[in-house]
Amino acid sequence: MQNNKVDETNQHVIAGCSSLSECAYVGRHNQLANMIHQQTTIKYKLLDRNILPYCSYKPQPVLKSANKVLNWDRSVITDMAVDCSRPDRAPIDRQNKTALVIDTAVPLAHNVPKTEAEKFTKNENLALEIKNIWKINNLSIYHLVISAERVVTKTS
Repeated sequence: MQNNKVDETNQHVIAGCSSLSECAYVGRHNQLANMIHQQTTIKYKLLDRNILPYCSYKPQPVLKSANKVLNWDRSVITDMAVDCSRPDRAPIDRQNKTALVIDTAVPLAHNVPKTEAEKFTKNENLALEIKNIWKINNLSIYHLVISAERVVTKTS
């Protein structure tokens, strides 16, 4: 008789269990992304500082002012096919012709270096397209990769 014992390690429960992992991963990712989005809206003066607590905050797809635009989880329409065309956030400063691509991930600790490398590769082509389409002079890419166990690399 075979032993049907299920591997119930913390890693399995956090990200390996197919019935839990997708929902749990998306939930962790969105919590982190929502906090960053909320702080970006305050920095760009797109929302008042006295908004909801981060746990209740729900980002709008697009926030605009006279010179600033903040896109949330929206596809960027490009002239050529790119691997990743949907960054978590893409704040644009029209007046100064600057933009950021901010992408987050919350993998397991042993996947942090691999995830960082994937994010860099995927967003590199998107950054070039954004510069050309939106006529941006200065574009920065930020990858925030924090493991579900709160581990980051020294370069993060």
